[in-house]
Amino acid sequence: MRLIDADALYDVMERRYKSSTDNERKAYSLAIDDICEAPTINPEWINVKDRLPEQHDSIFAKLQNTKKWKKVMWAKQSNTVLVTVKNEKHEKVVMTGRLQDGVWETDVRITGCEVTHWMPFPNPPTTL
Repeated sequence: MRLIDADALYDVMERRYKSSTDNERKAYSLAIDDICEAPTINPEWINVKDRLPEQHDSIFAKLQNTKKWKKVMWAKQSNTVLVTVKNEKHEKVVMTGRLQDGVWETDVRITGCEVTHWMPFPNPPTTL
C-alpha cells in the first residue's frame, strides 16, 4: 500500500473534470466520489492529551484481589506503540512504550522524561 495525499488528488481530478468531455466527466465524477469515500489512514502522532491507546486485561489481571497479586503486577495494559518522549532539555526521542494501568512504561528507562505523543505500529507488508 502507498499512502497518497487524497486532498491533492481530489484537486487535480476537479481541475481535469472542468475541462473534460461529458464521458470523461462521468468517469472523473465517479473517481472523485471514490476518493471522498476512501478510508483515511492516519499515520500521524497522537497527542497524549487528546487520546491514549486502548488498554486490555494483562496476563496478571486474573490475580488481582488475590493473595498471589504482587506490587510489580498490573491489571491493564495497551499494545506496544511508538512514543515520542521529551527529556529535561526538551529534546524529543522516539522509542517504544505502552500503558500499564494508565501509566506510561517505555522500553528504555530515562529519568525526567515524559511521553508527549504516540502512534500505533503500521501493519507489516503483505508481500515479501
